[in-house]
Amino acid sequence: MSVNKLMEKNKKYLKRAKELGLNQKEFDNINRAFCLFDQDGNGKISRGEIREVVKAIGRPMSEREIEEMMRNADLDGSGYVEFHEFLPLIAHEFAAKQGVDKEVRETFRSFDQNGDGVITAREFRSAVARLGQNLSDAEVAEFLRSVDKDGDGVISYEEFAKYVVSNM
Repeated sequence: MSVNKLMEKNKKYLKRAKELGLNQKEFDNINRAFCLFDQDGNGKISRGEIREVVKAIGRPMSEREIEEMMRNADLDGSGYVEFHEFLPLIAHEFAAKQGVDKEVRETFRSFDQNGDGVITAREFRSAVARLGQNLSDAEVAEFLRSVDKDGDGVISYEEFAKYVVSNM
């Protein structure tokens, strides 16, 4: 493929990425991820390439899971996932993650009543009471111990986010 054709194709993909709400950095990251999967560099991702990459990153998938992933991604039925199919699939994952991040941040802010960037035992008790839950001192202390990984007696945003995401 000529350099001009490659540049034209890249422009088309970047335009599509912007339509999907992605910025240049996110597009570049998706492009790198595609290249990681496309181990033989033929511009297509095969079932075998998916299997190898997920195994290498410590997430082995069953044949059924790989088949389902291919069925969802291979829109033209070619037996391969090409970049034009990969882009919206991953863009959807980015959007879902951003939605979760926003929701976690908003929840943290509602718990952090004084806005100092941490949730105290008092703030936690008050927030769950607003949600209709009355916890004992022991239950609040136990929750704080399980979430407060650095042991400073308060819950930072990072600690809160890790807890929420790991319990979804």
